[in-house]
Order: sequence, then structure tokens, then C-alpha cells
Amino acid sequence: MSEIPRLDSKEPRRHPHQRRIRKGLLPKAAEKLVNAKSRLIGCHDFDRLYQIVDDLIGTERGIGPVTIYDIAERIALNRGIESKNVYLHAGAREGAREVVSRSKGRYLRLSQFPKPLQRLSGFQAESMLCIYKKTLKNLRITGLAYAPRPNMGSACWSGSGGIC
Repeated sequence: MSEIPRLDSKEPRRHPHQRRIRKGLLPKAAEKLVNAKSRLIGCHDFDRLYQIVDDLIGTERGIGPVTIYDIAERIALNRGIESKNVYLHAGAREGAREVVSRSKGRYLRLSQFPKPLQRLSGFQAESMLCIYKKTLKNLRITGLAYAPRPNMGSACWSGSGGIC
């Protein structure tokens, strides 16, 4: 199943997120996914696809939320499915803490993020939050932070950390 890249034991290199997963576990996970190909192909919604992948391999010791997300994302992208939500795990959750007031739960809707981030897809926002989590934290610490406007339902960026 070409929608499940880099899980085949013949692959010379692993995805960097999968470097700590014990040898033999990824081929076992791939086999479970391939055996459920009809369920995966019949899915046209990322949230449901993520849940199916989680149900299939999430109970395997050593397979965590990042691996489940990465696999579901690659299957979705291969099939032209986009996420309307930003899934929070590891680094993405850290980045989200810097730009939204609530970062609990499995995911947040794009509409919960500042307007500039709402232009991104869920996948792009998740990647941005993960990649730039330290930069976002430094922006907040130095005062160049996202500042929600009280009682106005909108927000702005302020170099002084104040309200625009």
C-alpha cells in the first residue's frame, strides 16, 4: 500500500520521528494497516482516518501519538484529504501554547488560532507550530507576542506585548 511510506523494513532510512521505535515494530504496524486497506481507502475525512489508524496500531507499545499522526497524515496527503483541525502532540502542543489560550485535547480547530494561522491547512499549522515552537516561545518572552484583545473577539500582534 503506497499510502504507508517508510514503514517497510526494506526502506534504507526511517522518518526522523520514527528513529526511536524499536526494530520490527514498524513492519508489524504496516502489516496491520495493509490488512485494513479497505477501511483506510473508504475514509474521506482526516479525523476519521486518524481514529482508524489509532485503533489499528495505537495499542502497540512503542507507537505513540506522533507516529499515529505522521502515518495518518501521509495516508491523507496521498489521497488528497486535508485536515480542518490542528492535531496537538509533542512539539505542536508546545507551539500552540504560545499562540492560543487553550491547548488541551487531541486537536484544536483552525478557527481557534490567530487569523494569520487560519490561512494554513491543519497539516501546515501543525508543522509550523512544531518547527517554530522555540521561536514562538522566545517571541512571547521578549514581548513580541500574540495579544488577544479583551472582550472584542479579535487579536493582534504587538511589538510591545500590549494591545493594538
